[in-house]
Amino acid sequence: MSEISVHVIQENDRENLTMRYREPGTNRHVKRSTGTSNRKQADKKASEWQAELNLGFYKAPSRVSWEEFCDRYISEGLSGRAPSTIDKVDGTFAHVNRILAPAKLRDLNEDGISRWKAELSKGRSAATVGCYCRHLKAALNWAKEMKMISDVPKIHVPKGSGERKMKGRAIVTEEHERILVAVEKAVEATYVDSWQWFLDGLWWSGLRHSEALGLSWDESAAVCIMVQSGYRPVFRFRADGHKARRAELAPIAPEFCEMIDRVPEAERVGVVFPLPGCRNRRRQNVGKVIRAIVRRAGVYGDPAKKKLVTPHDYRRSFGTRWAKRVMPPVLKRLMRHRNISTTLQYYVDLDVEDVSAELWRAYEAGLGTSLGTREAFDPVKTRV
Repeated sequence: MSEISVHVIQENDRENLTMRYREPGTNRHVKRSTGTSNRKQADKKASEWQAELNLGFYKAPSRVSWEEFCDRYISEGLSGRAPSTIDKVDGTFAHVNRILAPAKLRDLNEDGISRWKAELSKGRSAATVGCYCRHLKAALNWAKEMKMISDVPKIHVPKGSGERKMKGRAIVTEEHERILVAVEKAVEATYVDSWQWFLDGLWWSGLRHSEALGLSWDESAAVCIMVQSGYRPVFRFRADGHKARRAELAPIAPEFCEMIDRVPEAERVGVVFPLPGCRNRRRQNVGKVIRAIVRRAGVYGDPAKKKLVTPHDYRRSFGTRWAKRVMPPVLKRLMRHRNISTTLQYYVDLDVEDVSAELWRAYEAGLGTSLGTREAFDPVKTRV
């Protein structure tokens, strides 16, 4: 690269002198105010800036277009990632296009990102905005690794309030039974049994909605039931069937083992939940049928907002039930969480009322009397 020369000029509309140089490659002027109208001081600042640039502080601006960057990141940077992750990144880029409309990747600077975050915050929670920021930050870090940009603009990721992040709630047994009854009102009579079987599967297995749809008796499937002589059945996940994209064997809850044990050996082929009559077994389409069933049952996650419970609330119910029975490390394996902090955050303190009741039962049993008949505490008697 040829040596950069910085010159001092006087612009008509500025009181202070300006220093500028021609950018190698593009031949366009890059300007900066000297902050002074004194020629001697301005020349000194120009010399200092010129020395910095020629010592290697100069970084050529990216010529990559924003559109080219988006296409490459989704096809290369997200290769092998879950479709849901790709959808979220695509949504993040769409918001950047709508709010900032950058032509070049270099146009995405800290000022623009600040405006983008402010616009996103209108009507969205800090957790949602934080999710968009993390995806954008990861994308720009990848761009730097690929040498598309020299520096990543600072992106402050909003933090949540520290409260539980769970979006739904665990449903109870009575609600599950109401939902099973409502199946008869929402689907054709021919298919009632298969939908009730699927909902029972969600209730007893703890599988995610998409995992249950893919669950198969075939050991070559992405998610299958592995049965070996002398061993209890387990779930086997291939990397493409696991949310975290990792291969894993996971324990099966006893109730679900009893449920699938009722399936005759000759019928243990293909998917475990075939759902005949469902034209398209995509998660979104099956979810629509479940919402129709839940609406007939009148089971709401948030009655004030008329928000129906979701298939994932079945998994929450499963986790809540087992949180009362096993220790956190066991629950972590059962729920297939990567970190035990997730298990502790979402499930371990959900049964606080049950624990409190147990504490009081033990306390009263130890006293040999109920609280109502125990002698009142007298601080005078406790003095030495």
